Amino acid sequence: MTNLVLDIARRVAPAFINDLFYRSVFGEILSSPQGLEGLAKYLEYSAIEAEKFGALFLSSGRDGMAAWIKPQSAEALIPDALEKLAYIETCFGTGALNRRSSIVAFMHEKAASHVSPEAWYLSIIAVSPEAQGQGVGQRLIMPAIAEADSVHVPIYLETFEPKNWSFYNRLGFRVKFTAYEPTVGAEYALMIRP
Repeated sequence: MTNLVLDIARRVAPAFINDLFYRSVFGEILSSPQGLEGLAKYLEYSAIEAEKFGALFLSSGRDGMAAWIKPQSAEALIPDALEKLAYIETCFGTGALNRRSSIVAFMHEKAASHVSPEAWYLSIIAVSPEAQGQGVGQRLIMPAIAEADSVHVPIYLETFEPKNWSFYNRLGFRVKFTAYEPTVGAEYALMIRP
């Protein structure tokens, strides 16, 4: 499975070159082959987390992935989180690690007062640039929506990309709040479904 996940991660990584979150964390290196390979491995870490702690959906065309995290105790998440953070520091440096940690801490604190503790989190939705606009993203998200709806659990995501709001709105997500994140230097939205 890991080879398949890494192959898909390599295909979708270019979709994040101009993403405000990833650009703020990893910087200009994302435009280089080395940076894209590093990002692909970061996405692979996120996919493995989803397999362990939530759900991972991969497109049959190997051009997309959706990584969901279901509620876990902090103790359960710590070993994998530490491994992922060590990878970020090794591959991208201490500055990237600090920027990511700052952004994630800020967003986590904001989400805690607006999101139910049993909510599922869409950690990553990624579709290769060549496959965007062909329904791949919707096909990747719908299984988790159906599962969450069947057990009456809310699901949420965070995005710095207002251009994506209409896509998420069509799937039933609504903006719960927007906030200015100081490390990125931009507003993001927390969107929730029901």
